[in-house]
Amino acid sequence: MSALAFAIRVVCMAAVAAILGTPGIARATDTGNGFQGGVLAGIGPTEPLSTQLMVGAWVGAPLGKRWQVELSGTYRDGFDRHTDLYRFLKSEQLLDTKNAIADRTLWTGDVALRFVPLRGKLALLQSSLGAFALHTGVGAGVRATESLDGVRAATLPAGLLAAGIDFLPGNVLIVRLDTRLVGHQRFDDSVGVLAEVLLGIGGRL
Repeated sequence: MSALAFAIRVVCMAAVAAILGTPGIARATDTGNGFQGGVLAGIGPTEPLSTQLMVGAWVGAPLGKRWQVELSGTYRDGFDRHTDLYRFLKSEQLLDTKNAIADRTLWTGDVALRFVPLRGKLALLQSSLGAFALHTGVGAGVRATESLDGVRAATLPAGLLAAGIDFLPGNVLIVRLDTRLVGHQRFDDSVGVLAEVLLGIGGRL
């Protein structure tokens, strides 16, 4: 290893250690400091050829410096958006629109355990832009579901895996980007898997 490469490596390691080890940064992203919550908006697919917009909220309570339990819910009824493929098949009369979407979600409710494996600081040209916290989670909940024709309706169980990032530009404000992989029961008792992306804004107490 050349002297230059060794020096670059040492500098990078020192920078990472400084960012992750600064007490002020640790306090700014400490999930154990208090309660947090906010509003959510996002998008997720329904089955098989449409997507749904969603609005919702979350609230979290600390279980230590790196753990938090969260309750979240979304409302989606009436926010369906058909894909181009759906519209094409319908225009060509190749799609049974009555049964094209077997299940559609009306609302959701979940409880999840979140873990924060990494926290740090964002900076540009030596000016601090705030802190961030990466988080992962696992949880369970329910989905209020109905068939597209409205004949069948039920509240069915679901499980989720989540990963996201919280941006903290100050001591109170939180901007959250969250991705979720949801496994849910269908009407025929099979299991479907859907992906969701949500953007949230909230605050900390």
